[in-house]
Amino acid sequence: MSRGPAKRALFFLHVPKTAGATLTGILSNRFATRDCLHLYDGPAPDLSELERFRYVSGHLSADFLDKFENPPFAFTFVRDPIERALSSYSSARSQPLKSDPPFLMYGRGPEAYERIRDYSRLAQTCSIEEIIDRAPEIATEYFGNRQARALCASSPEGGDERLEDAIQALERFDFVGVTERMDESATLLARRLGWTEFTPVPRANVTATRLRRDQVSPSAMDALLELNSIDRELYPYALSLYEHRVAEWSADSNAGDPSAEVDDAPPVSDLRFGEAIQGAGWIGRERTGDGPYFCWIGHTASARVDLAGDGTADRVVVEIAHAVDPAILQTLRITVDGNAVQHTLMESDGAVLASAPLKRRFRRRGRVLRVNLKLDHAARPRDVDLSNPDNRELGIAVRRVALLPT
Repeated sequence: MSRGPAKRALFFLHVPKTAGATLTGILSNRFATRDCLHLYDGPAPDLSELERFRYVSGHLSADFLDKFENPPFAFTFVRDPIERALSSYSSARSQPLKSDPPFLMYGRGPEAYERIRDYSRLAQTCSIEEIIDRAPEIATEYFGNRQARALCASSPEGGDERLEDAIQALERFDFVGVTERMDESATLLARRLGWTEFTPVPRANVTATRLRRDQVSPSAMDALLELNSIDRELYPYALSLYEHRVAEWSADSNAGDPSAEVDDAPPVSDLRFGEAIQGAGWIGRERTGDGPYFCWIGHTASARVDLAGDGTADRVVVEIAHAVDPAILQTLRITVDGNAVQHTLMESDGAVLASAPLKRRFRRRGRVLRVNLKLDHAARPRDVDLSNPDNRELGIAVRRVALLPT
């Protein structure tokens, strides 16, 4: 069987509230920041250089695939439509009101911003039942058939999406994951790409207090079911597609996609977190101003990187940019290839350095060493400081891990 054209870029169609913040974080971490294009916030991007990016993601629609000159490896995730709607409402309700919208959907005009602001205001003050009753147009846009519309490239306001179009678009994707089976889906995605696995998968953008189905009135639930009439048919089709493909790949001795030529992050001896990170357990990178990039260890309380020995290094150094609580930093444990190493802490250049000696057997040039960082627990910044709105579970933020000579 002839193989199609090589796919050397990765494209993620991120439907809101399908755990996409988690996914785009762990995926983009495998690329250098300069190689990533995130179509969320900010002015309309210049797409004339689209082909130079190796990872592209955003709240887009399936027809964005047509903008690539060379086809990318495309993937998306689906979620139970009622759970997605309840998550959307809960997230909007839990976020502080902002003068600017939380995200930009590529290709949408200024009127979309006003609708986002209206939705945020309503979520702050109204129950989901009241929004459905008082603002049916808002309910349609944010609660109903959002997945089908993203696939169909239909009007964001809803009304012209069709199941047949959504299914046809879904089948264009090389991989379709399932939010409710996140860890399994992430593992399978890594195998299809021929990459090292992403586990443990750190959850990002998780709403602490989320509206549950049993808290929704029967009349509101009926309305949500009606608003998602197409997504409720699309979701089981996507599940069936997922199961069929998994069975097909599992029967193959090599689960990798032969057309995917998207290189994984290579191990290096001195890893700064604005570069491609060969590792797992890290929440998507951040930075303060123009400072160095860093990644948090999240609720998993564990993360790792793979480093390439250069034959001269006799210590491993971890640069820690932030700790959500100093007490958490004191619980840090470092292992190298599963062997515990004793580290010391000192302050340097606006960071805390954790430095541990390497035994001679770890110093061979070309040997890849797995450095694991483990904490006893994580904490929510808002629980440590009531004025901090950050509700994520976080531990420490790391900006560099390196094998260095004394």
